[in-house]
Amino acid sequence: MSDPVHISLDLTEGRPGKWCIECGIKWPLEFFRANPGKHACQDERRPRCKRCEGESRHEVDYVVRWLQSSLTRHARQDGFPDRHALERATGVGEAYLLPIVMREREHGRCPHCDLTWHDLFTKFNERMTLDRIHRDRPITRSNVQLMCGTGNGQKSRTDPTEFDITSQCWRLAKKIGRAYQQLALKIDL
Repeated sequence: MSDPVHISLDLTEGRPGKWCIECGIKWPLEFFRANPGKHACQDERRPRCKRCEGESRHEVDYVVRWLQSSLTRHARQDGFPDRHALERATGVGEAYLLPIVMREREHGRCPHCDLTWHDLFTKFNERMTLDRIHRDRPITRSNVQLMCGTGNGQKSRTDPTEFDITSQCWRLAKKIGRAYQQLALKIDL
């Protein structure tokens, strides 16, 4: 197996080290946790550096805490005593939503504004919220989606028909804007 070459940054300063499979940096061996056992690497160290392991663990912990508080709030709104009762009744809990949220954060778009979650987080400081697709029904696997905080707030304050029309107009305007940008790029070439 060859060393990954994301970037050629060697921080070992002549000491024994290895390449982190996530960040692509060569760190001294003490930057990797021990991983003895049958699935260990040749040097009996984990393949990801402590920094990368810590960042991903922190991100997942943050998302789990957010899911727990959101599900608790929605459970109370739907008449359940807690999020565990909601999960037993509907199948919607952290275990079901966590992979969806993590996938959406990486590759998804908000259904309200059609912006990527990355852009919403970094450019607009917008948050992700749990939303009932049909607000008059409780949260179930078929009645839950992720939506930006602005869109979820607008949805809760407006008439459902008015919100649907506004959302459709917003998505159409975004599509027209993207088509115009692509056309402008073709003309410039």
